[in-house]
Amino acid sequence: MRRSVLAFALLAAPLAVPAQQLDFSIANIMRGPELYGREPANVRWTPDGQWIYFQWLPAGSGWQETLKPYRVRALPNATPERLTEAQADSAAPLLADGAWSSDRTRRVVSVRGDLYIVDLRTSAMRRLTETLAIEGNPRFSPDGQRVLFTSDGNAYSLDTGSGLVRQLTDIHTGGGTAAGAAPGPGSRSSGGARAAGSNANTQRGALERDQRQLLEVIRDQAALDSTRRADSTARALLWPQPVTLGAGERL
Repeated sequence: MRRSVLAFALLAAPLAVPAQQLDFSIANIMRGPELYGREPANVRWTPDGQWIYFQWLPAGSGWQETLKPYRVRALPNATPERLTEAQADSAAPLLADGAWSSDRTRRVVSVRGDLYIVDLRTSAMRRLTETLAIEGNPRFSPDGQRVLFTSDGNAYSLDTGSGLVRQLTDIHTGGGTAAGAAPGPGSRSSGGARAAGSNANTQRGALERDQRQLLEVIRDQAALDSTRRADSTARALLWPQPVTLGAGERL
């Protein structure tokens, strides 16, 4: 609270217009904010306390103008600096709300869908992502080594040292028949099924005769296939298992 009061006190000195310079004619009095300027809005400190960012219209601005971005040194009688939109955008991560690290020295924020880490002691910032997807809800892990966030309905972990991103969930939205579902009754006629079964039996008999001559080769191949399947299953278990949400559901 004291810091907010100080910010407004610091802004008041350079933004005020000396009384002797004011024209108190009826025409001027009726101008209102055009005469004395607009009250500063969205006043925010940088983490290191060196600058105050705000939006403002100085005295003499037209009534139709919108608030413009400014910043001022946190010193008495400092002169406000008008910022370009690009400069204001680049400072946005410093001013954004976010989650703090456990030691209260860093803050992780999401600005325009990308993630940043801000050093609260020096106001230095580090960009973590630059993607078309929207990364949001960032939090530090308890040990402060990773940033946890969500994107496209799934949870991710980003190692702040190496930059490695790991997907933690595999959430899908869908409906209808699940992939691999058995065909319903009537999907094939009984006559077609009998004919297919007869052909299959004939082919299976010929195949078995050939296999007897190559039994050892087949055993080796079967063992290799089994090993490959086991390896594939083990690798798949390292990833999050898929979860499909029903229509209208959201995690």
